[in-house]
Amino acid sequence: MASFNGLWLPNSDSSNATPGAEDMYKVGNSQVVQAARIENSFLPRLVENNTAMFTSDGHVYKDVDFTVLGGIGVQTHKRNDRFSGMNVNQLQRQVSLDDRPVSNTIEQEEITKQFDQVPTDVAMLQRQGAGHAEWLEVEVMKAIADASAYTNPASADDNEFLVGGGDIAIGATRNEAQALAVLGAIETASIAWGKKMVPAAGRWCIVSPETYWNIVKLDQFDTAVTQIAGGIYGNVDLAGDKVNFSEYLDYQMPLRYRGVNIIGHNMIDATYNIHTKGLQSSDHVIDSDHNNRGSTYNSSGDFSGVEGLLFQSSAVGLADVMSMMVMQEKVPLSTNVATTTLSWIGLGTLRPEAAYVLDKS
Repeated sequence: MASFNGLWLPNSDSSNATPGAEDMYKVGNSQVVQAARIENSFLPRLVENNTAMFTSDGHVYKDVDFTVLGGIGVQTHKRNDRFSGMNVNQLQRQVSLDDRPVSNTIEQEEITKQFDQVPTDVAMLQRQGAGHAEWLEVEVMKAIADASAYTNPASADDNEFLVGGGDIAIGATRNEAQALAVLGAIETASIAWGKKMVPAAGRWCIVSPETYWNIVKLDQFDTAVTQIAGGIYGNVDLAGDKVNFSEYLDYQMPLRYRGVNIIGHNMIDATYNIHTKGLQSSDHVIDSDHNNRGSTYNSSGDFSGVEGLLFQSSAVGLADVMSMMVMQEKVPLSTNVATTTLSWIGLGTLRPEAAYVLDKS
């Protein structure tokens, strides 16, 4: 395996005159793992992205700068006035890579594999990449929740660089009342965002699949449980086009309400895989190796009360090394081959006013 100053390089040892199978693993398998990670990633595409760069000596530059601008004022110009000028306020919000990457490892028996009628290598590599994507989905959710609870440091001008949007209660029971409460929260946030000049593009609401389907079924503004004030009357669906219930609905298609895309996301409380832990899982605790994500929202890292997230794409910045690191090697004194994959990211708050948490209470 080619390396430089302890780093795994994205190329195999092609200089070897008689390369073995292990020399080519990096070329083929890293692409399979990376493709699976990209294919299964959704929320990382919705926030600001940048790449931490390698320096010439092989060491990783771990910090990425995102510039956040304040406003520039105007002044009346009178005859023979000299231009006095005004400076724009700006902040360099820095996002650092985590102290440690995350990894997963599988081990396969090499000799028996030669007789497998159904090869499992590609499927297992794809699952490794998907595992990295699932972890990153939850980490982005935690970063958005942190942004919603962010308070400015003393050095920032609170008039231009604002605090997090905070929490909006939508209730704990996933029913029609909660679905309407989500739409009400979107209206509340949209009014606040309009006052704070949060961009109209890239607004997202992430909820559980149950809540998503309850929103799909809403077709009137006034019910026995609650109501959304406004001029919407008759049998017209509130969020998006009218749904024909005899047809299949693409659950990945976002609903639209007040310019916000509403997506049902199974990582709110994932149950499809015993190895996958959704945002509400008690397994998510503060980890000092991962920039203490979650400590701003909750000192203990408890996300069990988070029912959804409402944010605009500029709320959070993601620093991502991008390429998956893959190492395959034979286990000493055995015929097994171990495959280890690593990904390395960092997350931080950029525009906290663009983030809200939809919670149970």
